[in-house]
Amino acid sequence: MRRVAGPPALLLFFAALFLAAHLKGSKADLAGVDAGPAQGQWQQEVRGGGETAAAIVGGSQDDSVRCRLSGICDGPHSECTEGGVAADPLACLTSDADRASAVQAAARHAWHGYKQCAWGEDELQPLSCTGVHWLNLSLTMVDSLDTLYLLGMHDEFAEAAQWLAERLDVGAPAAVNLFETTIRVLGGLLSAQALSAGSHPTLSQRLAEKAAELGARLLPAFDSPSGVPYSDVNLRTGKASMPDWGAISSLSEISSVSLEFTYLARITGHAAFERVPLAVHEKLERHAGAEGAGGLLGQYFNPLTGLASKRYGGTITLGACSDSHYEYLLKQWLLTGKTEDWLRQRYIRAMQSVRARLLKQTTAAGRKGLWYIAEEAGGALSGKMDHLVCFLPGLLALGDYHGLSTRAHQPPLKRSAKGSRGTQQRQATDMPDLELAAELAQSCYELYRRTPAGLAPEIAHFNEDAEPQDFPSRHVHDVGHGDFTIKSNDAHNLLRPESVESFYLLWKVTGDPQYKHWAWQVFQAIEKWAKVVDADREQQCAVCTAQAVFLAAQAEATAAEVQAAAAGAAAAATAAADSESAHNPGLEGGHSSGPQPPKSHRQPQRPQQGQQSQHALLGGGPGAASCSSSSARCPSCGAAAGGYCSLASVLRVPPQRQDKMESFVVAETLKYLYLIFVEPPDRCLHPSCAESCSSSGSGDGVGSLQQQQDQQQQARQKRLLPLDGFVFNTEAHPLPVVGAASASLVSQRWQPQWELLNPFAMPAAEAEESGSCQGAADKRTSRSSDPSVAAGESAAKVAAGGADIAADL
Repeated sequence: MRRVAGPPALLLFFAALFLAAHLKGSKADLAGVDAGPAQGQWQQEVRGGGETAAAIVGGSQDDSVRCRLSGICDGPHSECTEGGVAADPLACLTSDADRASAVQAAARHAWHGYKQCAWGEDELQPLSCTGVHWLNLSLTMVDSLDTLYLLGMHDEFAEAAQWLAERLDVGAPAAVNLFETTIRVLGGLLSAQALSAGSHPTLSQRLAEKAAELGARLLPAFDSPSGVPYSDVNLRTGKASMPDWGAISSLSEISSVSLEFTYLARITGHAAFERVPLAVHEKLERHAGAEGAGGLLGQYFNPLTGLASKRYGGTITLGACSDSHYEYLLKQWLLTGKTEDWLRQRYIRAMQSVRARLLKQTTAAGRKGLWYIAEEAGGALSGKMDHLVCFLPGLLALGDYHGLSTRAHQPPLKRSAKGSRGTQQRQATDMPDLELAAELAQSCYELYRRTPAGLAPEIAHFNEDAEPQDFPSRHVHDVGHGDFTIKSNDAHNLLRPESVESFYLLWKVTGDPQYKHWAWQVFQAIEKWAKVVDADREQQCAVCTAQAVFLAAQAEATAAEVQAAAAGAAAAATAAADSESAHNPGLEGGHSSGPQPPKSHRQPQRPQQGQQSQHALLGGGPGAASCSSSSARCPSCGAAAGGYCSLASVLRVPPQRQDKMESFVVAETLKYLYLIFVEPPDRCLHPSCAESCSSSGSGDGVGSLQQQQDQQQQARQKRLLPLDGFVFNTEAHPLPVVGAASASLVSQRWQPQWELLNPFAMPAAEAEESGSCQGAADKRTSRSSDPSVAAGESAAKVAAGGADIAADL
């Protein structure tokens, strides 16, 4: 389309002026929102100049890059003192009760953003105030249910649960991922059902019914020739499928759904829910039990053959695509009342192999290195460690609490690609579980402390060199401190929960307040950089409005061209009519019966001079958005702030924000951050904890008066989620311990109707009435329950999938 001179160009000029002025004001507002040293000083420090935040606050001995650039520091500092230039309201909160209230306020802020901008949709885009679909199952709402309940947000819980009971369609025509749907949606429904059974019995029952139907619709994913499930399943048809890029399912997808289905089996009495997912472990044992495997498995398996994928699955990792497999070995044993001993044995075997093969320590001159979990590919080790691996310290602590030890008495180990085993490897295999958990938790904490934004990257690369690294103390504040590096493509942060999950479990197991301190610093960084405030919405509104103005100009230019063409056509028609009239004198006026263009085309209405630009800037005209009247086109205009953003890079201050709030922010991260300040420890090993348990309030406890009061309060508290009564699934949904199948601790709540548990099977009477004309429909609806059909379809897909897939067979 050609460019149009005149009013549209003038319109864009005014739009640019409006946008520049608005953004200038938004930046000024943002600078006022951030408490702490002047934003310019932080920016200056990133560029290599300016005083440090530590020097500004005075008295702090923390010279970490986080302290210097984000003002979140260890040790004594004065951000909260009156008149301090680094004043931070969160730094003034020292009691557990105040900190729990702050986290609860954050959860309300996130929930308000979802309710206002994305109600009923899967995820919130908090900057633009819009929602997006992924699973088409109101994901954030379901995932957040038990968080709302545990945080005392009972009105919000009841409203959401009622909406889901009435409106959630678990049979929507969409292919969903088995693993993600199970841990987030099925787990969310079941946890909310269990927690609310006493206070909201009717809602609890309706949530259980939704869960039963969803579970039945997910179960056809296991109808593969090998019994290893497909990664995806269509909830409307029951047809299972594999990714377009390969005949594979990840290790996590195929073996990390048993907790949810086991609990579902107990409350419905439908044993297949428990039996089918657990049977997958026997398929995997042929690989995990093979010589040299030691219980460790590759990342991908072929659901057609049940074999490990040769093309995709060679990497041994506790990170993405594998992590929750090892988590569920322990947790399934705990959920079933420690009655399935094979699960305990396989967990211990796997952890002993992790110690022997993957556990490493960085080397540093004159100081202690950091322990980390490496990856193994083709026998070679890599220092790459996903943030997802930070679930492991909590898992080891949980196992220790329940009396397990993974210290190894193993046969001689093979030499690694880097050399002999040495003292470090012997220490790794001999370290007590709780000590190892503490060391790994320290490493995960350093991923936060040693970044400018105070938040961990998605992936870190730990130093693998055998020689000690000379990293002078004058560089102690640099990113990684020589122990790890962060690549630019790995520097994003999604507000993941794994580290705070481990801090929570270590607090519950030891009573060491250090873990609460670390959790609070993580929360401070989230509040500082990820929280969406009013200035963010104003800025987004300005951007959206300017875009709308541009679109309005384009639309007007297009309309002008259409009008010109219409006018030309009308003129041609008039000329033709005049010519015809000259030959037919009976036609009055010469063209009264000729073609008549619409009035709007013949007589375009234009605003008076000076009104057009203003009208467009305020939102009028085609395609434009108004901050006052066109919120459907620019939802951020006029919307109150709410939600939290993902961050593009933790290496920059301030970090660029991404318009996405993962459902696990409320479901996991904020839940664990709240619980660590309200839940008392299940076991007291730290001196301060032991003192508080035995103290009668005489004031002789360890630490400050406030710490003593917190400890005494915790001693009086009743544990909401005792470690011997509940098991968290990998999405932080607590499920009650169910015990052995033969003596279940959880009773069957009701007898589900046959149709609910068999959504794809046609009742016999209906099948007889339908006759042969329903043959095609019968094949479609029964496909998921007929393994031979599934095998035939899968084989056809493999045949068309290319050599890379066939090579795995």
